[in-house]
Amino acid sequence: MFKAHLKFAFKSVRKHKIPSFINFFGFTLGLTGAILLMSILWHDLNYDGYHFQGDRIYRLTTKIDLPNGARHFASSSAMTGNNLAASLPEVEATIRTRFLQANMEIGDKTFSNEAMLFADAAYYLAFEVKLMEGQLPNGPNDLLISERTRERFFGNENAIGEIIEAAGPFGNRSFRVAGVYESYPTNVSVRPPMLGDFSLIEPLHNTNYASIMPGLETYLLTHSVVDQSVLQDKLNQHFQEVLPENIREVIVHEAQAFQDIHLIRGLEFDAGQKHDKQTLWVLGVLAAFIIGSTFINFFNMQTALVAQRMKELSIKRALGQTALSNVLQTSFEALVVLLPAVALCGLLVHLTLTELEAYTSMTLKTAWLAEDKFIWMLTGILLSFWALASITSIGLMKVSSRQVKGQKGEFSTIFKKGLIGLQFALAGFFILNAMVISNQLNYINQLDLGYENDGLIAINLNGIQGYEQALTIKNAFESISGVKNTSVSQSTIFGNQGKANFAVQMDTGSVNHMLNINFIDPDFIETNQMTLLAGENIRESNRGIILNVQAVESLGFKDFQDALGRQMTYTFRDTSLTYQIAGVVSDYHYTTMHQSIEPIVLFQNEMGGYNNMSIRVEGNSLESILSEMESTWTEFFPGSQLSYRVMEDVLDRAYEDDFQKGKFYQWATLLLVSIAALGIFGLTYYYADQKRKEIGVRKAIGARLSHIIGQIARPIAVVCFLAALVAIPLGIYFSQQWLNGYQYGIEIGVGQVALTILIMFSLSTIALLYPGIKASRINPVEALREE
Repeated sequence: MFKAHLKFAFKSVRKHKIPSFINFFGFTLGLTGAILLMSILWHDLNYDGYHFQGDRIYRLTTKIDLPNGARHFASSSAMTGNNLAASLPEVEATIRTRFLQANMEIGDKTFSNEAMLFADAAYYLAFEVKLMEGQLPNGPNDLLISERTRERFFGNENAIGEIIEAAGPFGNRSFRVAGVYESYPTNVSVRPPMLGDFSLIEPLHNTNYASIMPGLETYLLTHSVVDQSVLQDKLNQHFQEVLPENIREVIVHEAQAFQDIHLIRGLEFDAGQKHDKQTLWVLGVLAAFIIGSTFINFFNMQTALVAQRMKELSIKRALGQTALSNVLQTSFEALVVLLPAVALCGLLVHLTLTELEAYTSMTLKTAWLAEDKFIWMLTGILLSFWALASITSIGLMKVSSRQVKGQKGEFSTIFKKGLIGLQFALAGFFILNAMVISNQLNYINQLDLGYENDGLIAINLNGIQGYEQALTIKNAFESISGVKNTSVSQSTIFGNQGKANFAVQMDTGSVNHMLNINFIDPDFIETNQMTLLAGENIRESNRGIILNVQAVESLGFKDFQDALGRQMTYTFRDTSLTYQIAGVVSDYHYTTMHQSIEPIVLFQNEMGGYNNMSIRVEGNSLESILSEMESTWTEFFPGSQLSYRVMEDVLDRAYEDDFQKGKFYQWATLLLVSIAALGIFGLTYYYADQKRKEIGVRKAIGARLSHIIGQIARPIAVVCFLAALVAIPLGIYFSQQWLNGYQYGIEIGVGQVALTILIMFSLSTIALLYPGIKASRINPVEALREE
């Protein structure tokens, strides 16, 4: 019996080739897209869920109220967590962490600028560290390395007990590998490749509460889950007691729940990937709706196919075929479409996930998408949809056998139209969003940055001894053929800048300001091809200072000329140096366009701090001069590998999340558009089938093709028009919310809205075409005979 039903199912699919193929294609496309979306959503929803005690961890941030405005830092001082565990009964331990770079030597192999996370011992109480082998550190010279780091450093050999010679801000030190831990997945905020003891770098920090150190973060581990507002009140009371009187009123430390850190933007010195709840909501609704739309489209088409065969099924019932046999027959027809669709979906998901992981650098093959569970998930999906298809067939045949007309049929049609309208509205929503995102990303690529990054290379100068040694290295590289300009500085032109306190001499007296800083040399302006708007460049050892336009305005000067010649006193630890404003440069984007350009001060620092060298090469000559650069580097640092960054690549990585989001929206839009088109196709096919007698009568009285297609298309066009009225305003609102995340961006214009409407109109027209033409070709005699 089953063989006969299966054979008849194949015959039925061949008979209705186009709608069956559309059903197969639509189900495969929708299910594949939904699973891929769910994999990304699952990854982001479980962000920082790796740490099982994450709900007991809080980060202490620092708010400082300054004369030129309030500042909020993700970082803290090295003293912020002192005595907190003893003062607050809720706090079990405090943990300080800071990433620093070091050069590593293992036998005859050298690894340059390797990132190390230095942490207090309580790190292992609060954060998950799954040891694969070895043990936790027993002293400051013990080091833990991740599984991926072990593979890079030692290959497949045993690493436990091996010695690593390291040179970094902590000096030269020999580390012993005490243990290897499981590499953190990509949905963890902090993923250290190596873990060292914070006591090694503690001498590098100032011993005062006001010394906010970039990259130094302080965490609290509480004994149990606590009310955050209660914890904050006790923290405020504690710091009012311990902070020096001169800073008590201007510094506030705020406790942030660790599991919310990836949702918090706008903090200075913050690191790690950021998300926003709006995107997660959109992603979740989109995934749910794609699954729902896939189900709706599939059963819309199945309904139309079963409705076409109702006369045949009625005859078979009259000849004695049981209702169960009819149900099995329609169920096997659904299976013939579902089984290959689910199988193809599994193959597409498997192949696409591998590419998606490589593109996004996310760990996505987890939970039910893991290799050992994936086949069971697909089996469950197949059985669920097959069961739903069978239940739908039973219901449809019951309705048909009773010849239920009128209100029920009208309700069914209205319901179908409403669902298709919702699909179409979502498609329009994403079309507009994708267009806005694409235009904004093009704007990012074309905007004048205030400097020229083409041909610019940055080299780390870790471990150099002062400014003079930096100049010596700079002069050696400048003599290389193909190198146009060189400069040494504290930071690259794009990236994290330092901060310092300045006393600025104004007409009313001296005013203190905390400003962004970068130590530079006289060649910095030319090497980065910046624009000097007023005054002159700094000269060697003349204590000149350069401001950007924002600094001139923020410090209260009337204009550029008013600023020139004014004195600014720079204070660092126990030393104060007085400088004179020599020039003003145009504003330049030293951070991403998500942040406004802030005031920055550029000056030469005779006390050192020059950790970067910028090189501008002529044309595309990097490859040709690379070997000579490596030879020159080896002369200064024998055995150490040259580590360089092409600034174009640095900028690309800074906007990597933005461009990935742009690609995601384009992909999601294409998916939604396709599903909406299939939904309109299915509804039109069903609608035309329900109107077979009416179409037959119209043809019999001489109706033209255009008139018949118009009759079929009119109700669907109304649905699409209403969907556009909903989609456009919502699309504008959410697009603007996304654009608000950029301080520099485009504006949504009439052209984008008009193009969205045109695409939606074209989409509905294409989807209506085949069912409309097919309906117009109905034989009037056959249609009337069927009724």
